[in-house]
Amino acid sequence: MIQHIFKIIWNERKTNVWLLLEYIIIFCILWFCTDYLYTMLHSYFSHKGYDLKYVYDIQMQKKPISGDMEIDDYALAMTFLERINRHPGIETVAFSTVSVPYQPGTWTTRYYINGQDSIFMNDIQRKRVSSGYFDVFRINVEGDIFDWQDYTDREKIIITPLRGDRFGNHTMLFPISEIHSLDNRHWQSGEIERVHQVAGTADRIIRLFHQPAMSSLFEPLQREDVNLQSNNISVRVKPEADKGFAERFVREMREQLTIEPYFLSSVTSAQHLQTQLTTFYGIRNHMNSTYAITSFLIVNIFLGILGAFWFRTQSRRSEIGLRLALGSSRRKVQGMMLLETMMLLSIASVAATIICLHLSNPEILRMLGIPFVDKARWGIGNEQNFINFGITFGFLALISMLAVWHPARQAAKIMPAETLHEE
Repeated sequence: MIQHIFKIIWNERKTNVWLLLEYIIIFCILWFCTDYLYTMLHSYFSHKGYDLKYVYDIQMQKKPISGDMEIDDYALAMTFLERINRHPGIETVAFSTVSVPYQPGTWTTRYYINGQDSIFMNDIQRKRVSSGYFDVFRINVEGDIFDWQDYTDREKIIITPLRGDRFGNHTMLFPISEIHSLDNRHWQSGEIERVHQVAGTADRIIRLFHQPAMSSLFEPLQREDVNLQSNNISVRVKPEADKGFAERFVREMREQLTIEPYFLSSVTSAQHLQTQLTTFYGIRNHMNSTYAITSFLIVNIFLGILGAFWFRTQSRRSEIGLRLALGSSRRKVQGMMLLETMMLLSIASVAATIICLHLSNPEILRMLGIPFVDKARWGIGNEQNFINFGITFGFLALISMLAVWHPARQAAKIMPAETLHEE
């Protein structure tokens, strides 16, 4: 049967070459659509390493003060913590600097592992946080969490992997297990020589779903950096206190949190701030545009394949009538045409896959203006190519089956004598 279909394909090669070309172009388009959309959707639905549910951001503002007024920001922050912890709806509180997941900015740095003569890495996210940060954002930590108020814990850090159990950037990865096993483990930051001790490892952190993950380094927030206005103040509230928390908290705590010269400005849910940031970057509009373009392509691909095979089937009515006259069943004729279509798709998919793999270079895609995901930066391996092929082939096979089934069914219903008479 298969050998016979190959003969048919070869005999109809002048027509089939255009179908194969159409399949190849469509396959390449859907491949890159799949590559981009699958990565974005997978990142959107995957665990980000933190939990924003029941988390709120508290903003404090500072009144103008005279130049001779001295302020002990650390002491004022301790007063703030004492008062806010008395609120019955608050579960835990954290201070941080350029560290909250929904914050627009990031702070990257360069580090040496085990000394300047060892392994150098850059593009590591550096985060300064208080100890409660990991409880507020429900970040799982294996190992010890530093006490940010204890001077002896000043150099302890917690690191997160880029992918799997490896720390670093997209050009160099270092096994976290080996970092912990080093007898003299230390880091050197830029031009400032500071020795850090890896105290624990947290889950991988993805700040925003449209951005690739980066390895992070959490270090204790220093006392001299504590400031109620410039620090991010994050709180986790108890689930039963979540409904209407922001308005209720401002009403109940405005007077208590007036700690001269600071005063309570606003309380906003972390999920709302993340939505605002997503809107600010235009991510939602970008994704909606991508979905709309992909849907438009899918509809046109379906209509194009349907039209091509409808015309092809109609042009072979005499062949179908002859087969029926010689004893072939209608089901067998339909099956032959469907199998022929799948074999054409299989041949085209091999050629299209080779083309897609050669076009996967980020520089080529950028030059062609094709949306793409830089696999090296996203930590994506060759397994993505198998996913792209499987989804693209499966989708095209489904469309082709739907496009061929109806004209094949209609053609198989014709009377053999009618078609032979027409011939």
